[in-house]
Amino acid sequence: MRNSEFGQTESVSALAGSLLLAHPELKDPNFNKSVVLISAHSTDDGALGVILNRPMGQSLAQFDGKFSYTDLADVPLYVGGPASPDQMILTAWQWHLEQGRFQLHFGINPDKARELISHDPEIELRGFVGYSGWSQGQLEGELEQDSWVVTPVSSDALEDVQGDDLWRTIIREVSPEMRFLADAPDDPSVN
Repeated sequence: MRNSEFGQTESVSALAGSLLLAHPELKDPNFNKSVVLISAHSTDDGALGVILNRPMGQSLAQFDGKFSYTDLADVPLYVGGPASPDQMILTAWQWHLEQGRFQLHFGINPDKARELISHDPEIELRGFVGYSGWSQGQLEGELEQDSWVVTPVSSDALEDVQGDDLWRTIIREVSPEMRFLADAPDDPSVN
């Protein structure tokens, strides 16, 4: 279990707390148009995160009946990634805008989740089925191949947008080239 505070990141060796945006040309079905929140990263151990924009359309109670009559029943579930698709990870985050800080609570147990929402009912709490992981050096290699675009987490981007629209909204802000690529049709022959 991990409870960390993250600010903006500045180097590849410190990507925890950043978003990975799938490059528009990345066609891997596991990550096409994905927005991955990186919770842990080191050049020695690899990286770990969850996909933020793959809602399952289910709540925690629908996924696991033991949560049916609890205050966690309505927590939304997302596909966190292709690794360990039978594992559910509870994650919460909150913004401390006055301090310019994003706080992530990753891999928390249900008791910790209840404690967090009792202290701050506005905290964002989500369940992720599976996760995204990279072994030592793997993510760095994918970054060198331009498979991913790294960007800091911003409160306005994660508040109201879901699915592919979240990816499109964030990647459009990276550069004019990314805006152009994000708006291109998946099948150029339809253009």
